[in-house]
Amino acid sequence: MSDLLGAVVYGVVAGMLLGLAVWGFVRRRRAAPESPGHVATRPEEETARTELRRLARQLDRDRDELSAQGHKAEAAYRARAAVAQWQRLVAAQPGRYQGERHAALVRLSELLVETGRPEEAARVRQEAAEVAWRGSRGPTLPGHPPPARPGPDTAPPKPPSSGTGRRG
Repeated sequence: MSDLLGAVVYGVVAGMLLGLAVWGFVRRRRAAPESPGHVATRPEEETARTELRRLARQLDRDRDELSAQGHKAEAAYRARAAVAQWQRLVAAQPGRYQGERHAALVRLSELLVETGRPEEAARVRQEAAEVAWRGSRGPTLPGHPPPARPGPDTAPPKPPSSGTGRRG
């Protein structure tokens, strides 16, 4: 009788430990993201992001091919569409795809200059600089403003010059 009771207790304890281990693994997998920009998502959302990424890369390739063939206006149109796709991906996962978005903005500004739109190109270059600056500061999470950008009033003071120069 004690052997039967021991086997039952052993089975119950082993089952509980196994259930606890599986529960802990699943819970940890959901709670601990794989990277700072990682967000646990449903499979449909991941599939949609994969499709957006594929489309953005295709637009980048089309832009480069059209530009190489001399169709600068059409290349600029594709470049603008690629920027929009990369922006959607950045919005879906803050902190990811910033490099791709920055590269697309830089290429768009180059094409705008080539098509005779320097003012618009300057605005796009400014946006690219802000993306690069924000990217160097890490991801901005929804609901949290980006860090303050240093301005002329926050620059460190210059050391005073003696005005004497070198004597020789």
